[in-house]
Amino acid sequence: MGPGLFNDRGDTFANWRPFWLFPKTNSRTSGVLLPTFGEDATLGFFLRDFGYYIGLSDYADLTNMGTYYSNGSYEVSSALDYMKRYKYSGGLKLSYGSHNYALPGDPPSRDFHIDWRHQQNPSASPGSTFSASVNAGTSSYYQNNPASNNYNLQTLTQNSLASSIAYSRTWAGTPFNLTTSLSHSQDLVRKTVSLTLPDINFSMTSINPFDKKDRVDEQKWYQKITMAYTMQASNSIRSVPESQLFKSETFTKRLQNGIQHNVPIGVNFNLFDYFQFSGSMNYTDRWYFQSVRQRFARADSLVTDTVPGFTRVGNYSLNASLSTRLYGLLNFKNSKLMAIRHVITPNIGFSYTPDYSGLNRPYNRLIVSNATVPYPVIYQRYSIYQSSLYGGPSGVSRRVSVLVLIIIWKLN
Repeated sequence: MGPGLFNDRGDTFANWRPFWLFPKTNSRTSGVLLPTFGEDATLGFFLRDFGYYIGLSDYADLTNMGTYYSNGSYEVSSALDYMKRYKYSGGLKLSYGSHNYALPGDPPSRDFHIDWRHQQNPSASPGSTFSASVNAGTSSYYQNNPASNNYNLQTLTQNSLASSIAYSRTWAGTPFNLTTSLSHSQDLVRKTVSLTLPDINFSMTSINPFDKKDRVDEQKWYQKITMAYTMQASNSIRSVPESQLFKSETFTKRLQNGIQHNVPIGVNFNLFDYFQFSGSMNYTDRWYFQSVRQRFARADSLVTDTVPGFTRVGNYSLNASLSTRLYGLLNFKNSKLMAIRHVITPNIGFSYTPDYSGLNRPYNRLIVSNATVPYPVIYQRYSIYQSSLYGGPSGVSRRVSVLVLIIIWKLN
């Protein structure tokens, strides 16, 4: 046997298998993402999904990717994924595409899409919650970017998109609660968008404002008065074409917003030891930042204009009732039925709501056509709040009711 190389066990190196050792580091790393090659029947040859991965921190990373086609079309995207254990997790992806599907020289089809998801751990922040699910973009994004979604049939044929971002907060030890949300809905067939930016609800549960915290004796009648409060605010746009969404007229003419305050006040107490009195008052106040004006134009066609400017209107209603109970015993002689015990509950009630429909109210208007003989004159009444989010006060109610209820309670 000729000379050879041996290890310490006498095996020749000819029987060894090659191997390599790669050190594993504990630090964050970044690197290039290799693309794939191919051909698209419409867009030509492509270099797909090349990019760069960045390890931002122990809690987040960023992936930037792009695709280029030989006819000049391209797609780019940036995806951020994040997670903090026991706190939150989520991801944000921004995508943009420019595709030349038309004839040479025609402008390309440009589309974008936003995808954001966020989830908060329930125990991360006691008393508050936050969540997000955003799926928004141009209506033609999925049709013009099929490769980015792996030609998913369900994605390509969907008819709508929807998004929701919500936050709620409850203050411990207080009667206050806050919820707010932003929502988006999009019709991909009609190419219309509806937005609510935002919708706010702030409320205070029922309290006794005149009662004492350290009271030890029995409640006085005024200490039984209860009061609550609710505030609703909204800012929305309904069914706006995509092409008009970011135009100034959309936010000045089609934007609907308003704030509504509601304060219910009530009281219940015994009167002269034998009567139960119940009373309530409800007050509603509405704040608006635009209202409508109507007029007759040529040929008596009705024209409605939206007028910017702050206005407010309030309305209230009153209710009261007084009731008692009368107990009686009806005895029978020489009968198997010895007696009937019964209760009579008489009740008298009163309710009042002012008349808000009269023309003496500044928000109710009357318009008259400019017709001349022989055309008939047209009259029309309207409220400047008739197209507003919470409407306006209307109607009249005055009522007094008396009720006597007889109930057979017990047979002896």
